[in-house]
Amino acid sequence: MNNNLVVEGVLENEGTNYFTNSRLVIRQPGSDKSVVVRLRTPLEIQRLPSEQQSIPPTQADYLGKKVKIQGVLKEQFVKGLGRAVVLESAQPPSIE
Repeated sequence: MNNNLVVEGVLENEGTNYFTNSRLVIRQPGSDKSVVVRLRTPLEIQRLPSEQQSIPPTQADYLGKKVKIQGVLKEQFVKGLGRAVVLESAQPPSIE
């Protein structure tokens, strides 16, 4: 464990609710195998109409897109799965 690697695939939410039971996974297209991921991006950001600054992307901005995630594999507790191997991102994903 604790292996540093880069994984490419489509980011999906296998949880039942994005805000209260989110379980993000990265999946290879055409495969039923997936890896649970923990992203270094916020779940949400309050966006005010008067803000002119660039707002960083949220996790939802990456859902359904092919991404590349660099991170470390760790064994962690995942709600609904128990102990599982999780890819913990070192930085926000890049969109392919």
